[in-house]
Amino acid sequence: MENQGYPFVRGENNSRAFTEQDIFVLQHMKELVQIRSLTLETAVNVVLSRVDSDKGTGAVREENNLSQSQNSHALQSQEQLREQENKGMALLFQHMETMTVEFAAMKQELQDIKAQNEYLKEVIHTQEKKQAQLEYDRSDKENKRDEQLMSLIRDMQETKKMIAATEEKKSWIAKLLGK
Repeated sequence: MENQGYPFVRGENNSRAFTEQDIFVLQHMKELVQIRSLTLETAVNVVLSRVDSDKGTGAVREENNLSQSQNSHALQSQEQLREQENKGMALLFQHMETMTVEFAAMKQELQDIKAQNEYLKEVIHTQEKKQAQLEYDRSDKENKRDEQLMSLIRDMQETKKMIAATEEKKSWIAKLLGK
């Protein structure tokens, strides 16, 4: 920097004595080299171009203050983002817990419904057996009734044949005897 014309205060034994302004300039250079990845020569040129000869390093100090303000703003923004992320995560966990409880309730309801379905299947199966038995009993009764009815009809037909045969015999005998 001295080669470029920046004057440092010299003390005894020709050692440099750094003023507050010099420290600001050097901090600014350090930031340019480390954070913004500028070469040392470029950082010196940038810093010296911003140094106002009347104000010394006042312009650099103001820029440094602005940079520090921006950094603190960035830190605050990061903290706010972390807080928002934490709140968001807390809400997500809360939502997950609620969903877990609801899922457990739904699972229990599903098990209850399955149990009801099994019970209803058993009831339906029992009813189907009873219905089949009733159908069998009705069919059996109808068959027995039909057999009895056919037997009765056969007996009636036989009786009619016997009556007709008896009347025929009477009329033949009556014809023989009576005429």
